[in-house]
Amino acid sequence: MGGVKEKKPRFKYDRKIEVKVRLNEKEKAKLDKDVSRTGLSRETYLRSLIMGSDIKELPPMDFHKALAELRDANVMLQEIICRLSHNGSPDWWIFREWSKKIESGIAEMIHQIYR
Repeated sequence: MGGVKEKKPRFKYDRKIEVKVRLNEKEKAKLDKDVSRTGLSRETYLRSLIMGSDIKELPPMDFHKALAELRDANVMLQEIICRLSHNGSPDWWIFREWSKKIESGIAEMIHQIYR
């Protein structure tokens, strides 16, 4: 039926209180630098500080590129493993162990960055 839908709140919390803070140039520069390292908005960054949240820096720019290259290399290794296994090579399992170590390393890298 054509009932009126209730509007859901845009934010999880109702934020009606505005706080203004005055900073000098040095403090503002430090705040901007710290915020830019996180990828958060300034407001989210400050709320996170107030709430005592653990604020993480973004990974280095080349992290995702290196991670993608590592994944691609592991895909190629898995293709080699399939061929070795299909051809009856007795050593295919050695390559599978290497592949598992690469997968584990990728998972650990992601965990260290985003924990």
